[in-house]
Formats: sequence, C-alpha cells, structure tokens
Amino acid sequence: MSTVKASILFGFTAILLMLPCFAGIDNAKADREFWGDPAIIPTQDEMQTMELDRLVYYLLLPRFISDGALDVLIDRIDEPGLHALLSLLDEDEVLEKEINAAYELYAEEIGVSGPDALPMVTPLAEHRIAECKIKVEGLLFFLGDKKDERFEFLLSQLGGAPSVLDIFSSINPSTDLCYIERLIEYKVIEPERTSLINSILSHFPDVGCARESVLGSLNDNDPQIVYSVLLDLGYMIENSEDRYREELLQPLLNHLHDDNPELRRAACGALRFGGECEGVESSLWDVYNNDVDDSVRLFAIYALAEIAEPDGVVPELIDWLEEPPFEAAEELIIQALYELGPMAADAIPALERYLEPDNERFPWFGYYAARALASVKGEEFDPSEYGFNVVL
Repeated sequence: MSTVKASILFGFTAILLMLPCFAGIDNAKADREFWGDPAIIPTQDEMQTMELDRLVYYLLLPRFISDGALDVLIDRIDEPGLHALLSLLDEDEVLEKEINAAYELYAEEIGVSGPDALPMVTPLAEHRIAECKIKVEGLLFFLGDKKDERFEFLLSQLGGAPSVLDIFSSINPSTDLCYIERLIEYKVIEPERTSLINSILSHFPDVGCARESVLGSLNDNDPQIVYSVLLDLGYMIENSEDRYREELLQPLLNHLHDDNPELRRAACGALRFGGECEGVESSLWDVYNNDVDDSVRLFAIYALAEIAEPDGVVPELIDWLEEPPFEAAEELIIQALYELGPMAADAIPALERYLEPDNERFPWFGYYAARALASVKGEEFDPSEYGFNVVL
C-alpha cells in the first residue's frame, strides 16, 4: 500500500459531508437501477468509475472486504478516514470487519500520524469481541494515545490474543526502541513467555538488543525454547542486513551436530533461509549423507530443495516418495516438489501414483499431490480436474 493511501486512512470525516444520505441507505429498498443488485459485487474496474455513494453502498455488504471496495474507496477519496465508517456502523458483524480492515490497512504504515481519528476510534476499545478490542488498542497505541498504558495492556494479553504478536512485531525501532527493550525485560520477568517474545524480537534482526536477546536464549535449559530460537534465527537471517548474518548463521551450523535430533531438525529447517551464506549447502549435504536419524535427513533435503541445484535434489526427493520411512516425510517432500515447480518435472510419475484409485494414501495426500503435480507441470491448479470439490 502506498504512503499516500496510508497517510489518508484516518482523516475521513469529510466522507460525511460528501455523503449526506449515507446513513439512511436501505439496502432492501434501494433503487436497483442506481445501487445495483447486492448479490452481484462489481469488479474492481467498475468500482473505480462508479458514483462515490454507490461505492460506499457496496462497502456495507457482507463481502466488501474480500471484494476490494474498501481499497478502491481509499484510492478514490482525497481525505478518507476509516474511523468515520466505524462511527456509522453499529452492527457487530460489520463492525468487526471494519476494525479488522482498519488494523490491517493501518499496520502497513505504522509511522503515520492520525490524531483526528482518536475521538472515533477510542470508544471502540470497549468492543464486545475480544480480538477486535485488542486490535483497537493496537491502533490507539500506534496513533500515540496513552502509549505506555496501551503497551502494558497489550503486554498483559500476550499469549492469549494472536493479534498482539502482529502489533508488537510492527513497532518502529527508530522511534519506539524503548518498547522493544521493555519486551526484553518482560522475558526475564515472565520466562514462560520467552518463546513468544523471541518470535516478536526476531522481527528486528538489525536491532542489537533484540538480536542479542534472541541469541542469548540459546543457553536456556529448556530444549523447546532452544528449538524455537533456532527457527527464529532462520527468519532473522532472511531479513537481516548482510553484516549480521554470520552472527546469526553460526549457531545454526553448530546445532547441525547437536546430540538432540530435534534441535538438528530445527537447524536444518532454519538453514533454508541461509542459502546465500557460505558453507550452508555443503553442511546440509553432509547432514543428509551422514546423519543417523531419518527425520533429520528429511529436513536437510527439504532445506536443500530451497537452496541447491534441482538436478541434485529432485532424484533424492523422488526416492523419498518411493519409500517414505514415515508419514510426515511424504507431506514435506510433496511440499518441496510443489515449491520447485517445473524444475521438478522428473517427479511427475511419482506424484501421479498418488492419484491412482487403488493408492492407499488417497485421499489423504491426493489433494496435495495433485496440487504439486499441477505445479511441476507449470499449470494452474484446478482441484475439480483431479476430482476434488474443495480448495484447501
């Protein structure tokens, strides 16, 4: 979303002046020659050119978010503000969608200031739906309203509300470093939240205190915490500046030889994101060829499917499909072939066998094998062509 779109999100009281009859729209009695049939959602192109108040009418329909009317409205109005719609709509079902839309759109440009939105947004912090309340608290935090108080409330909800992770992960370290530091302090106070906080801190790989805190958890006595840290390091490597990658990479390479096979698996999985770093591919091939645990070898070849030359990887993936040592192997290998697409064309016969009527693995893996088959053939996946009537 452009900066222009984000900067106008919370200024849209002007919409009330532009649409004096908006609050009185009656969907059932509307003149269909003007408003159109509510069962037929217009295309994005049609929304770009239709009358503005008719566009807002479509915004009131249950499917408006998924069908893009809100995005078009923000494109077309010079000074929109989602809070104006929030103030007009008091039906919980619609309001929940509006709040979700407000958060999703605003979260893309956290640095935008919108103090004019506060009078409209603040009352919604008492919304009866808990997750909506959390998202409104996040909006108010980013709008600069009682930031410390809002932050502490959100911190108290960590672990119970999924959106709190998204809110904290969107903190701007250049302006709000103190809140990242507060998260690090909280990790000491509430050690049972360590993995959750590390997952948040992993979004800031270039912030020294965040990086050091995540790496420090590698010394934890709980192997599950170490496991989650190794996965976090993969995400950090993918998103960090080059100068920090070696610091993040080395613990993963070290854990390829850990006594705990679970930690070796995690290290292999995380190294999928370190393919450009020196020594990663050769280390993964060494694990694949020599590790005594098949589950570790599986994660090694899955990582290699992401970073190594397909000519060397695809034959190994096919062998795994021919004689999978355990059920999870099939799922991961099929996913790897799906991601490789046409580069894995040699796997077509192996995937087609999953679609044979007498295959005992059908339909458990049939759908995903069909999706992978379409991918390696370079075709768009249409489930109905393979006998499936659902999209998973």
